[in-house]
Amino acid sequence: FENNGDRIYDSVSSALQEGGAVTLTEDYSASKSSGVVIKMNKVSSLDLNGYTFKNEKGTALDVRGSLTINGSGKVLCEGPVGEANAAVFVQDGGKVVINDGYYYSNNGNSCIYVQAGNKTGRTITIGGKVEPLYYGGGIVEINGGVFEAQANKFVLNQNDYIENESCFSVKGGIFVGFNPAEVNECHGKVTSFVADGYKAVETTYEGKPAWKVEAIPAVTTQEAFNSAIAEANATVVLAAGTYDMPSTIADGVTIIGNGEGTVLDMVLKNTTCKNASFKNVKILCDATTNYKGFIGSDNTVFEDCTFTGKHFSY
Repeated sequence: FENNGDRIYDSVSSALQEGGAVTLTEDYSASKSSGVVIKMNKVSSLDLNGYTFKNEKGTALDVRGSLTINGSGKVLCEGPVGEANAAVFVQDGGKVVINDGYYYSNNGNSCIYVQAGNKTGRTITIGGKVEPLYYGGGIVEINGGVFEAQANKFVLNQNDYIENESCFSVKGGIFVGFNPAEVNECHGKVTSFVADGYKAVETTYEGKPAWKVEAIPAVTTQEAFNSAIAEANATVVLAAGTYDMPSTIADGVTIIGNGEGTVLDMVLKNTTCKNASFKNVKILCDATTNYKGFIGSDNTVFEDCTFTGKHFSY
């Protein structure tokens, strides 16, 4: 805080809420229960630089615009129990990117919480009571850091009435007492916060059960590809290259590429699969139909894929 005449000027809060870049040079404590608010349409960054950013009255950071957090250090919610209390609270379509740091909330508050956004105009019945459904209130991308909540509860949490979408994309980090790959959000419609191509591995943190999120190693050879897709419910990440599609894929396999550089060759080939997902790959098909393609392909999903030639599926 800096004394500016008869007013106390909070340079950290003022810079963050207006779209500034802040690097801490000492520990910081918010002065309001709402914490420091990053305004809508503002793009801010915070480098913890080894220091602590906390609020003893409530939420530490309330993000309604965009905030990127870097550097080692701590973000702490030490306030009383409240729906809006969290180490990082996201609403109004805000976006948070977390690359490092330690995040903690006490008193049963969420460590990272995303509030519901606007109403969809539809409703859902819960416990015999009709409630409105909402669109998501923001996006949280986690690439690193440690996340913990008192009593191992509410580490990553989004409002129950956000309809059928995950507000979290977890690509790294350690989560104490919480597995981000096994969640029950949106009334069971969202089952994982872990991003495609990543996995949660059980570990410990300071003697406590935890899960670490890391990238799934990419498959680089045809032999390894054939072996990987023979395992039911496997997630297979393919490096750039061309791979022959085999005649059978195990049930529930997900294949993830890196765009048109990852090619699946199905020319003059049939492949049988069920409950399979193909994401971000290029699929080569026959120039004429020849009735070649996916057969018996119940519940097969293609997302961000490119097809060439004429594809046949039944």
